[in-house]
Amino acid sequence: MDKMTFGQRVADRVANIVGSWPFIITQSLVLCFWITWNSNAPKIKRFDPGPFVLMNLMLSTQAAFATPLILMSQKRQSEIDRQRDIETNSHARSTLVSTVQIMEELETLEEKLKVIETDVFTAIDLNDK
Repeated sequence: MDKMTFGQRVADRVANIVGSWPFIITQSLVLCFWITWNSNAPKIKRFDPGPFVLMNLMLSTQAAFATPLILMSQKRQSEIDRQRDIETNSHARSTLVSTVQIMEELETLEEKLKVIETDVFTAIDLNDK
């Protein structure tokens, strides 16, 4: 496989992190804390009072950066999978060709055995007479 570029490595790393359960659980806990704090803390200590504009801005920014990176990673992985499929299909074709050749050889041997069997039975019939 070709050496990955810096951008491909970043895209794969972001996709692996953002698509992981630890990230999803951590982000969910942070958001729950964020909402709870900004809903229940004394007004002076709230840093993003409802409707949580700062939180929405941060999530939108995260999505704006993460989405293209995830798509780049998926596209690259799709290309790798497609190449792997081509190699698998090529191997399957060569295996099928080998199997057909073996079957043809077996059919030829079977025909030769039938001829030998016929000759043996003919010879036995001639000896019995």
